[in-house]
Amino acid sequence: RSCDVFHRHLEQLAQRHVETKFVKINVEGCDEGGGGASFLVEQLGIVVMPTVLIVIKRKAVHHIRGFDELGGEDCPVQSLAYIIGAHGGLHPRDDEQTPPQPNSEGVNSVRMSHHFGKPNNVRASALNDLDDDSDSDFE
Repeated sequence: RSCDVFHRHLEQLAQRHVETKFVKINVEGCDEGGGGASFLVEQLGIVVMPTVLIVIKRKAVHHIRGFDELGGEDCPVQSLAYIIGAHGGLHPRDDEQTPPQPNSEGVNSVRMSHHFGKPNNVRASALNDLDDDSDSDFE
């Protein structure tokens, strides 16, 4: 199961990063039986399993939903540490400073670099026209 990969990574990170509190909540099947977990799922906006929620000073600052942000299900633990650290959830070590590499598979792994630099639709063309200050009324 994909949740097991997250659990193994989070267990490793919990041992390496004592400055961070790691909490595991099993929300599987909570929509059937109700209870406290269903309240948390609704309030925290958990729609995909696995989800890692980064909370700082009682405020949710980032959700990691699934593995796309980490580069795929076979991501190293350092990728998860990098993402959590980038959002202030832990202090990354030297080996956790490298961003995850994008995976070429999955629905959210579109390579956006092909779209930058040239407009590919009407809205992008209009935005590029706004950047041209030769005909600007605001000075």
